[in-house]
Amino acid sequence: MARPALAQKFTLYVIKYLVPKHLLGERGWGLFVGIFFNNTVSTLITVLAGLVPFLFLPMANPLLNGGVIGLTAATARLTGFSMSRFFLAGIAPHGLVELAAVSYATGLGLSLTVEVVRRILRPADPQAPPFAGLLLGTLKSWIFVVVPLLFAAAAIEAFITPRLLGMP
Repeated sequence: MARPALAQKFTLYVIKYLVPKHLLGERGWGLFVGIFFNNTVSTLITVLAGLVPFLFLPMANPLLNGGVIGLTAATARLTGFSMSRFFLAGIAPHGLVELAAVSYATGLGLSLTVEVVRRILRPADPQAPPFAGLLLGTLKSWIFVVVPLLFAAAAIEAFITPRLLGMP
């Protein structure tokens, strides 16, 4: 907020390079499918990033999401949009559900990272469960917990949030 021109420049960068082109201008079912697909892929990558030892890469997803929300809030504020309306109508309804999904996916990815590191540091640990079973259980958890939450969040974001914000 101290440097409005910089916030605007970053916002344009995010729109140009990070926002999927097929979502710009979409409404209804097209928006729903795009949001659901992007968030599903994003959280799957978050989980699978846990296979890389020592780097704790799954933390990138919530950090990037937080940055994008902050940047969007700064831009909304600079354009005179009410911050309480931005968060209560534009973010909170779908964001609470999406945050749960992203947090859970991040936890799954971090647990994989810890397990991979444990197996590197103690390769002959007799207590360690088979890795294939651990990976399968992690993916099942992602499918049955994260994906339904993302489905609900995408539905809220595509069909309810625009109405709360007074968009046609």
